[in-house]
Amino acid sequence: MVLVWLRNAIPAGTFEDGALQKPEPRSAVANAVLLTVRNSMKGQSDLLIERAVLQARQEALSLLLFVGLMFFALQGVLEVADTFA
Repeated sequence: MVLVWLRNAIPAGTFEDGALQKPEPRSAVANAVLLTVRNSMKGQSDLLIERAVLQARQEALSLLLFVGLMFFALQGVLEVADTFA
């Protein structure tokens, strides 16, 4: 799911530009998860699909938030490293 977001964010320019795109990255990831899970679980009960979508969305959004946090942490480390170079 992060790859879906990155695919849309990279052409946008900076990290901040990517985060401000429409639809918002969280919505794009949530929609991509919905379509992927729904298509892969054709023929299953609606309740099972709904539970799988909710779980997959939670996991994908957690990963998206983690990647964002790591980006900002790495950015801070690189700024500190530049001051010693």
